[in-house]
Amino acid sequence: MDAPQTTLLRYGIITLLTSIAVITLLCNNYWLGASFKSYDDIDGIFVATIHENGPAFAANLAINDHIIAVESASDSPYTFLTSDTVVDPGLLATYKQYRHFFERQAKLQEIQAGGELIFTLANGDQVVVQTPSFRPISSLPWTLWYQLICAAIALLACAIVSAFQRKNPAAFYYGFTGIGIAIVIYTNCYFSARELSFPSTTFYILSKINWLGVCTLGWGLICTLWYYPRRLATFPLGPAMSVMFTSCLLWDWLEIPTSLEIGQRIPLYLGFTAALILAGIQWHRQSSDPIARAAMRWFFLSWFSGTGAFLFFVLIPITFKTDWGIDYVSATGLLPLLQIGIALGILRYRLFDLDRWAMRIWLWFLGGSLVILMDAILVYWLNINASISLTFALICVGWLYFPLRQFLWHRMGWNPLKINFQTVFPNLLKSVLNVESQEGIGSRWRSLLKDLYHPLSITELAEDPPEIQRIEYGLSILIPAFPGAPPLKLSGANRGGRLMGPEDEQFIASLWQLHNGAQVFRQAFEQGVARERERVARDLHDDIASDLLGLIYSAPDNESRQRAQNAFQDLRVIIQGMESDHLPLLSNIQGWYIDTEERCRAANITLHWQQAEEMDLHLPSRRIVNLRRAFREAISNVIKHSQATEMNISIRRIKNYSTNLLMIVIKDNGIGMDENSNNGRGIRNISNRLEELGGSAKWSVANQLVGTELILEVPLGIELGRNDSQHTYQ
Repeated sequence: MDAPQTTLLRYGIITLLTSIAVITLLCNNYWLGASFKSYDDIDGIFVATIHENGPAFAANLAINDHIIAVESASDSPYTFLTSDTVVDPGLLATYKQYRHFFERQAKLQEIQAGGELIFTLANGDQVVVQTPSFRPISSLPWTLWYQLICAAIALLACAIVSAFQRKNPAAFYYGFTGIGIAIVIYTNCYFSARELSFPSTTFYILSKINWLGVCTLGWGLICTLWYYPRRLATFPLGPAMSVMFTSCLLWDWLEIPTSLEIGQRIPLYLGFTAALILAGIQWHRQSSDPIARAAMRWFFLSWFSGTGAFLFFVLIPITFKTDWGIDYVSATGLLPLLQIGIALGILRYRLFDLDRWAMRIWLWFLGGSLVILMDAILVYWLNINASISLTFALICVGWLYFPLRQFLWHRMGWNPLKINFQTVFPNLLKSVLNVESQEGIGSRWRSLLKDLYHPLSITELAEDPPEIQRIEYGLSILIPAFPGAPPLKLSGANRGGRLMGPEDEQFIASLWQLHNGAQVFRQAFEQGVARERERVARDLHDDIASDLLGLIYSAPDNESRQRAQNAFQDLRVIIQGMESDHLPLLSNIQGWYIDTEERCRAANITLHWQQAEEMDLHLPSRRIVNLRRAFREAISNVIKHSQATEMNISIRRIKNYSTNLLMIVIKDNGIGMDENSNNGRGIRNISNRLEELGGSAKWSVANQLVGTELILEVPLGIELGRNDSQHTYQ
């Protein structure tokens, strides 16, 4: 297969050669320097335009002169009919009129071959016009150049798609629409530049080629909508439509019906209706895909604005004999709207999965065309010297074209990364320097992607992709996992307003590398901290713990032994906390019970212990250590100061608004707490430790002989499950 550049070059050569062929055919014909028009209710023809340097102007023929007949020195007079000025003979009513038109063209060519035409005006005057056999290029109408540009646009659009998407059937048949439009426009270039007559054989062949272009356009349109954006069924519509395409050609070429309405226009209406039906089915099929619908909305608007306008303003007025039609040349200029719209859709929505190189081709074409157009205007219309005109053309294009190109580049979304880093940068820092849990890392990463791209969805993937990659024609991007964040699929940038290109892929890859590097560094740092904590814990266990055990066994009295045991228990909890970030709450509560029971027995205090069963939780080690110290301090206060004989301790989980709490209630039957004891060191220690945990400590001060109640509340940061049941230790 040829490289895309070769295909584009081939299309460019075809465009150039075809344009030269059309211009050559027009120039190798008799020149009058005038064009003509007619009115339905008036016999003869009227002068529409006069070229100021042409033979008609030299013979004093004037605009709006009413001409009845024409003759030469050797031929009899030829009486004009209103049908003689029809632009396209395919617009006539019957095939009989169609054939009669070309017979009259042959007669007019014979008259013009004499080199001198004698026009008879309606007032009886005669005007003699010399007719050279060669027509200068400068006399060709501006509409010809406009149509040639339109044909070049149509061919370039289909060349871009066909060159880069050859295996895509929708792109393949779309290429035929561009070829069909180009054929229609090129033949209309010849038709519309006619002054009085053309060689009848050439004219007839080009008329049939024109219908070939119409059928090619219809074939490509229907087949494209069968395959785009999703194939409607497995039925091979393209080959099947080729049979219908050939039948329509033969139907007209063999002139089987008597009416051109049946031979051409009704098949054209039927093809347009079929395309509308397929468009409706495709629209319905993509109801759940906003990206596809956004592209299709642009796609269908482009298709039916051009072809629909031509039908509505040219063919339907002829069919129903109404007067809302527009000039035929202007109507054919509407057809390239189809290809221009698709070209803009390629740039905006990446139709057919085409990317920025398509835009560069169009800008290259537009820039070159503007230089040529400006140079032609300055030379032919303002009569400026050629070298000076080229300089002016380059200046004008530089001042107008390049700023306009940059404006369109940003306006149409061709530079989609419109990011305000003043608002995004703080979130980027929070995401990269996140020091929260693993879940927090993934949450901030998702939040950053949402702020940057406003996607329709961000979903977690079951499998980790090997690298960041675009899929589904740029609708989605797959993002690999990194420590703390799962693999993700980001879909529908700008709330489904655009597809993502290579620049998005590169930008997300840079963000991913930044986050991955930060989390890898964080993991390495945390692993180093963990190893150091393990070393310190090992040293504490091997050295300090063994010394404390020695003190326990060699203590001279119970008080010293108790202090050593308390210090040993604290050290054990500290070592556990250093070895693990989280400690089990249930095993620690059981240790509190054993320690409290021993202390109460030694102080002749009866202990009543109530504990909820569902305490199988893990809390941060720092929280366990502070909670244990506060609890021991509270027990010590009861034993030392309350003179109590009974102590009730209740431990359970409660829900306070949206917060889950661990509640510890310590109640004694002692003498009650002195109101002036709130400033005691033990009470301050308990309050400070609970505040550090985000909780609270509340004492109930009662009358003497009633006792004291202390309530400790500490947030757990988890959701409650089923109702807690109670288990009692006596």
